[in-house]
Amino acid sequence: EIVFTEVDSLQPTFKWASFPKSRDIERDEQGFLIKIRDVTYDLKIWKSENEFPGYLIYSRQSLPEPFHKIEQLLEPCAKYFWTVRARFKIDGETRVTEWGISAIPGGLMVRKSHEIPNPNLYRFKTPCIKTPIGEK
Repeated sequence: EIVFTEVDSLQPTFKWASFPKSRDIERDEQGFLIKIRDVTYDLKIWKSENEFPGYLIYSRQSLPEPFHKIEQLLEPCAKYFWTVRARFKIDGETRVTEWGISAIPGGLMVRKSHEIPNPNLYRFKTPCIKTPIGEK
């Protein structure tokens, strides 16, 4: 069964680990640290269709922080997939990480996504907002 984490808002804030992590910092051939600069993040959200990513509903590039409150209201009682990647510069050249994906059941980590959409993207569902009687 695919689990969708319930969020408490139709306009949620997404948070992720900042980049680079210590394991992402590499050294060049002379042993000097490779300088990663100008880190930003790209975020994408898809509406779920039959428990798989359907159509892209939200996309932002070059977000300055490892969090983002989406700028539109999502549908209530709906399921979504999302992913994020870091965009950065090394020696003036822009590079990106792979798109992030979720762990599969059993705690195993699958290969990160080179192509999206991917059924192992992070998942969430919006709260079901009840309409008062008499309102449509």
